[in-house]
Amino acid sequence: MSEYLFVYGTLRADCESPMSHILNRYCALMGTASMQGELYDLGSYPGMITTTDKARRVVGQCFELLDPPQALSEFDDYEECSPSFPEPRLYERQLKTCQMENGPTLQAWVYIYNRSLAGKRFIESGDYLQYLKENGVRVDNLPL
Repeated sequence: MSEYLFVYGTLRADCESPMSHILNRYCALMGTASMQGELYDLGSYPGMITTTDKARRVVGQCFELLDPPQALSEFDDYEECSPSFPEPRLYERQLKTCQMENGPTLQAWVYIYNRSLAGKRFIESGDYLQYLKENGVRVDNLPL
């Protein structure tokens, strides 16, 4: 059975991410997708949290994991949620329902922000790349 990863920030294919080589090696882009949640600007990257409000959506991309154990291990380290990081970890990896732009839904891993949102800016559109463009930030040269 296939496993999937939903990404909503600097891991999106439109960004120049230091993790691009992991995406290219262990993942296959399926397309644009969204997930129920809320998005916040954490400085140089975003954080998604869960919500019960079905109207709140986070826009991103869904990838099929070609080597799930290897890919998730590397992404867990990148997202500071592996056991090598102290608790509370920056993110938690959770399995959530992902809605593909072309219709089908599937279960995908997603990294949920796990710290305080005090002073963090809510991203109303739920789309980090759109938010960056609206604020004059080039997505092909993000400071990571």
